[in-house]
Amino acid sequence: MTGLEEDQEFDFDFLFEFNQSDEGTAAAPGSSGISLAISWCAEEAVTATLHGYLENEPLTLQLFIGTADDRLLRPHAFYQVHRITGKTVSTTSHEAILSNTKVLEIPLLPENNMRAIVDCAGILKLRNSDIELRKGETDVGRKNTRVRLVFRVHIPQPNGRTLSLQVASNPIECSQRSAQELPLVEKQSAASCPVLGGKKMVLSGHNFLQDSKVIFVEKAP
Repeated sequence: MTGLEEDQEFDFDFLFEFNQSDEGTAAAPGSSGISLAISWCAEEAVTATLHGYLENEPLTLQLFIGTADDRLLRPHAFYQVHRITGKTVSTTSHEAILSNTKVLEIPLLPENNMRAIVDCAGILKLRNSDIELRKGETDVGRKNTRVRLVFRVHIPQPNGRTLSLQVASNPIECSQRSAQELPLVEKQSAASCPVLGGKKMVLSGHNFLQDSKVIFVEKAP
């Protein structure tokens, strides 16, 4: 999946990953054996499947971007779902606004066994100026970069009621490191060493982390 960050007149693409697991599943059980399940892995699109649905009527899968903190799951104030189109996208979808939240609606069809490959969704980060204008937030909006993909389906029941199922992904980290945050080497104590190693080199600079690594490579002639 691809996310977009909107800032002034420019759009910046970035990839996001599930930061708890490279693959996994989640499910929301309902009544009468009906359940909504999602599965994902690092190299494939998210798949959503409605199990136990025996009717022959299509339903609509709703997708929005939710919070990933310890509080009650709710729509995220600083990120929203973004519809992706193109030749590589196999799933049809359209955007809708429900209760001031942008939602992506995806058909769940009986002929596809009520299964949808969600390759049509991305994450859009709102401009900081819009966040501050709408919510009065400043640094809070910039630091709150963890989100969840939230899937919801409403199923009509014979008694006239509606069964609603909702399931959310693992947290996704959407932050980008700016050029100012990348490691920067300003000085090194040695320019060469014996091929067998054993010589100490001290690097001086900025933005070094505890898990930063130095890799030596041999350049081809």
